[in-house]
Amino acid sequence: MIRIIKLLQHTLRRETLRHPVSAAVTPLTHMAMPLAEGLGRRLLCVGGRKRTLHVGRFAVAAVHIPARAPRPGTAPLVLVHGLGDSMATWLLVAAPLAQDRAVWLIDLPGYGHSPLPANCACATIAEMRDLLGTIVREHVGAPALLAGNSMGGWLAVLLALHEPALLRGIGLINPGGALLDGRSSWEPFLASVAVDDPAVIARTVASIFGRYPRPVHYLVRPGLAASFGSPTVRNFVARADEADFIPASELARVITPTALIWGSRDRFLPAGSFEYFRDYIPRVQLYPIRTSGHLPQRETPGALLHALRDFFRRVED
Repeated sequence: MIRIIKLLQHTLRRETLRHPVSAAVTPLTHMAMPLAEGLGRRLLCVGGRKRTLHVGRFAVAAVHIPARAPRPGTAPLVLVHGLGDSMATWLLVAAPLAQDRAVWLIDLPGYGHSPLPANCACATIAEMRDLLGTIVREHVGAPALLAGNSMGGWLAVLLALHEPALLRGIGLINPGGALLDGRSSWEPFLASVAVDDPAVIARTVASIFGRYPRPVHYLVRPGLAASFGSPTVRNFVARADEADFIPASELARVITPTALIWGSRDRFLPAGSFEYFRDYIPRVQLYPIRTSGHLPQRETPGALLHALRDFFRRVED
């Protein structure tokens, strides 16, 4: 607890020095997310090793947490965040997962501490898929486990289809990328992110969380609005193409052991997304989390840990 308090104090001082005027006059709502992000990163690095992975033209911020008590036969784990998020989203589950296996966390290009190269508006889905493959092959060690939330789950499926030998199993946590009925299925979702309308932002934030007390909404909304309004997210949404999404015929070709972990109160992704992955991925293991929304790693970390550990045990036994 003392260490956590000291880290919080350090993060607060750093943010105040970095933005002295805004820190003095901006309400807590605008400080909460940067503080939480900074504290989350520092806590992830307790026992972990910060690294910069150079993958083609991208410089990827990463944290490697070695296993505390390695168990024979366990595969390393890569955790991949979603749209508008960062590796800090895994704060509550990364250390417990590193009890018996090495855990890797990354910031995708344009998110967190991973900058975009010059003249690059955003990384494409294909570029991020290939980047993940290179990280597993050259840094993590194959075959690895990969768990991804939202866009991270989308990328996990694409990597499993593109280079299945790199993966021992994939955990899809409220994954995006379902083609459904084409781009028209995604138009309402795309219209709910990367916008400036406060009313739309409020509805979007409410749709992400399963149980969302009003005080938390007040604290988190500005930070999420800034995340969804970032140039990276805006450019990604603007360039989203139907060919990037995953058709049912492709899901049927997934041979990698797969867990579908779903926060049942998710109203963020288009309706039918859960059923799409459930029905078309062969022999998928289902782990519903009834009290969570789109981000189980933040809302119900205990339930997510239980699901991931059970899936890993099934894959590795």
